[in-house]
Amino acid sequence: MDLEKLKLIISKHDVISFDVFDTLIKRNLGSNKDVFRLLEYKVNKLLGTSKKIYDSRIAAEANARKRCTYREVNIDEIYENFDDSYIESEKNLIKKMELELELLVCTANQELQEIYNYCVSIEKPILIISDMYFSASDINKILEKNDYLHHKIVYSSCDERITKWEQGLLFKKVLEKERLLPSQVLHIGNDKNADFKKAKMQGLSAFLIDEGELFPTYYDEEGLFSQEIFTYNWINRFINNNMPIKENDIFKIGYEVFGPLLLGFTKWLAQQVEQKKLKKVFFFSRDGYILKKAFSLYCPNIDSKYFYISRKSVIRPILQYDKSFDDMVKHYKSWDKSFTLEYVLDRFCITIDDVVLDKFKLARQDRFNIDTLKIDQRVESLFDFIKEQIFSDSKAQAILIQSYFYQEQFYGNVGIIDMGAGCSIEFALKYYLKQENLDVNPFYFYLHSAIEENTTRNIFFDSGNKTKQYKVLLRFCYMFLEIFLTAPHGSVKGYQVIDNKVEPILADFEYIGGGKVDEKYYIQELQRGALSFFKSSMNQFIDEDISTNIALQNFKNFAITPTLEDIKIWKDYRVILDELRPLILSSKASSFEDSINSIKNSPWLSGAIIEKTKNRYLMKLIFKFYYLFKKYK
Repeated sequence: MDLEKLKLIISKHDVISFDVFDTLIKRNLGSNKDVFRLLEYKVNKLLGTSKKIYDSRIAAEANARKRCTYREVNIDEIYENFDDSYIESEKNLIKKMELELELLVCTANQELQEIYNYCVSIEKPILIISDMYFSASDINKILEKNDYLHHKIVYSSCDERITKWEQGLLFKKVLEKERLLPSQVLHIGNDKNADFKKAKMQGLSAFLIDEGELFPTYYDEEGLFSQEIFTYNWINRFINNNMPIKENDIFKIGYEVFGPLLLGFTKWLAQQVEQKKLKKVFFFSRDGYILKKAFSLYCPNIDSKYFYISRKSVIRPILQYDKSFDDMVKHYKSWDKSFTLEYVLDRFCITIDDVVLDKFKLARQDRFNIDTLKIDQRVESLFDFIKEQIFSDSKAQAILIQSYFYQEQFYGNVGIIDMGAGCSIEFALKYYLKQENLDVNPFYFYLHSAIEENTTRNIFFDSGNKTKQYKVLLRFCYMFLEIFLTAPHGSVKGYQVIDNKVEPILADFEYIGGGKVDEKYYIQELQRGALSFFKSSMNQFIDEDISTNIALQNFKNFAITPTLEDIKIWKDYRVILDELRPLILSSKASSFEDSINSIKNSPWLSGAIIEKTKNRYLMKLIFKFYYLFKKYK
């Protein structure tokens, strides 16, 4: 919409009138009648019934229009014609809830709010003219709730008993009541007949607005169950209507893609914590950083802490109990396909001179995989040589981490929130608690994990063999979860005492510049966007069940079938493997084999495929066939 053009037209008129629904106000639902579907769900949930209120509401309005002598009916007359099987108190309750739901799902049209405020700023009188079964008083409540506060008066067709739609008679009446000439007034609305043609029929100037897209960029309901589609549509209409239009692209991806995931996980987590009657929950660094922010907003009365801990900081204290290098290696459940000796030394917090490495015919950049690492005699000899140093450090860290636990009141029944994945930290912590005989009874709540649930392990979505669709999804785009959950600080290496307080020793933050994009800024904006959605939507969906499928749907659509613009934005973002590596690798040569290798080795596999093929539909087919192959393999 050309807002500057509209502002110029406004400046040439004395009075500006606005339509309401789909003009100043948008509904966060797939269609206008979805209000009645939502009404049915809410009423039946409240009363414990299964009545077909949607059908009854539509029939009641049709009957009211047949029986009433006026051109337009009001909400009271509609409910007077409601299904006779409902008693009066039930009809009144349903009517009251309909008005409440309209207040809930109605939101300001951002572009038209700018126009409305422009009219206020240049002191143009504003009239509101609506064809609607709600009274002017009810319409005004909706407008005021959405910060439309400076209009002179609201005219509703149900109060005046005439409409804009038929011959523009409501316009004519407004002109008479306000003592205005048609040429003085510009009417702005979305309906080609009522707001444009009929306004012009009565001599007014008229501006027809473009309603735009109903749904945002990453909307696609394919793959959802039928009972999930209504809520998914509601969420995406909310996104389309409420996402700040002047924000940057990364913020918008955070809002639309990661916001629903954050909302779904937080609602699930709140239910889990309530069911287990936990009084303390600890969000493990670094994955818990943004999750903690959302949970604190959603459950302000539950004691929650951001807890500085990592696989490394828990594994370090238990190395003293290991009998071999192989035992040490097993503490880490996941290893990259290929890594350097420097990477191994860092994992075990070993500081060693090159002179010592040279003694064992090793260099920091020597490469291994997990199998070759375990059988390399040089590495085993090195670790045998420095094991007393490792054990001494391990014992010191065991004392410090135990002090940190008591300092932060990490004892008794505690909830632990983490990404999960291979559960390395869980297994290491369990081993440590057993060795030290500490009074900690942990319940784990993971965003996802490939390890099955049990009495103390709860998972929002299973990324193991049990649920193939999520395992396949993460095969193509796992690193985006890592990116989203990255905290703005380095990993916890261990603990130290500063001013009689145990503090974490943090590694340097990985993103300190030097790349083609500013990764730290990307993380900040992605999280800011997701948190913006969370804050604005959590009351909208307070009673709704946000299933895992719904929460992940936009993430799946973005990560599996990104646009070429998405790829341009994200391809050079570097992710943390054994080294910083861009999400999409560039081919070093023009050969077909080299292109295939660059795709296979790219952390963002689906993005790499689309960059090469320029075909999102092809990538969608690849994903489907790969899923079917894994499902029936």
